Amino acid sequence: MKLIEMIFNYRGALIEAEICEEENCLGLLYPISLNGRYCFTICFNDDEGWSVMRERDGNTPVVEDELFKLIYRQLKWELSHAA
Repeated sequence: MKLIEMIFNYRGALIEAEICEEENCLGLLYPISLNGRYCFTICFNDDEGWSVMRERDGNTPVVEDELFKLIYRQLKWELSHAA
C-alpha cells in the first residue's frame, strides 16, 4: 500500500489529504482522507476510468466536481512522478 500526501488550498481552506493506493479485483482503489477524516474512495479501472466508489451501505458519496477534479489532477501528477 502506497501513501500519497498532499496539501492544497480549496475555497480558502488549507486541506491536508492522505491517499492510499490499494489493488482490488475492481481495479485500483484510492481511499481519501481530508484533514484526518476518511471521506471517500476513488476507483480506477481500465473499463470505466476514474470514479467515486459506492460505499458499503450502497450510497455513493457526494463529492463536489471542483474538489474531485482538484484531487484527481493532483493524484495523476503524483502517480506519474512516483516512478
